[in-house]
Amino acid sequence: MYSNLPFFRNRKIGLALGGGAILGMCHVGVLQAVDELDIPVSCISGTSAGALVGVLYASGITSSQLKRIALSTHWGLLAKPSLPRRGIFSTEPMETFLKKYLNDLYIQNLKIPFSAVAVDAVEGKEIIFHEGYIPTAIRASCAIPGIFRPIEQDNMLLIDGGIMDNVPVTPLKHLDADIVIAVCITPGFSSWNPRNTPELIMKSFLLAQHANSKREMSHADIIIDIDTKKISPADFKGSAELIEIGYKTAMRSLKDNPIIP
Repeated sequence: MYSNLPFFRNRKIGLALGGGAILGMCHVGVLQAVDELDIPVSCISGTSAGALVGVLYASGITSSQLKRIALSTHWGLLAKPSLPRRGIFSTEPMETFLKKYLNDLYIQNLKIPFSAVAVDAVEGKEIIFHEGYIPTAIRASCAIPGIFRPIEQDNMLLIDGGIMDNVPVTPLKHLDADIVIAVCITPGFSSWNPRNTPELIMKSFLLAQHANSKREMSHADIIIDIDTKKISPADFKGSAELIEIGYKTAMRSLKDNPIIP
């Protein structure tokens, strides 16, 4: 594979896809730009929504196929109401969703090396899934505290990785990436007035999540910082617009980046 941007040829390119709830639809547009520019992705890491989009791409699903999947996705396919035991919603439907699109359910068998980031709420430490059962890793990475029930595994209580590592650059360095492209999603906080308790929890979490993104992004070679303006992170109605914003921002960042000759 030869990139339309010569800078990327013969280099091991890693993509770090950050969290952002439904705003993670932007990643589909980013991947569309990556495909159009023929950039050879050698490894992917993802947190929360970035993990969900990233694992589908790592399985071999193209960005155009991802776009069709994204535009037909709604909350009922990913979560369902739950008895309020550590979370208002359960992500059990997400397992069915992943099984529908993945031919193999183990990280180590993906076409592109992949890592998903979660946090163990018991020990208070970051957990990086380099292998294992994909639905467990993705559900754990997406488990926003208070909204989605955590995943219990091996005496761990796994929650959203965005608490500690919202744009997971470091896992890509461990996979020997030569160039790391970090994708950070910036919510339009000032224009989003939470309408209910779950949205208030989500906004509080995203505020904290976004604040910790800067630490990891400082280790990236190229940063795609996406401003999602006035689109709600809790409403799928903005999916098409988010994909387009992600595409345009990625195209601009990848073609006009000063480190790319």
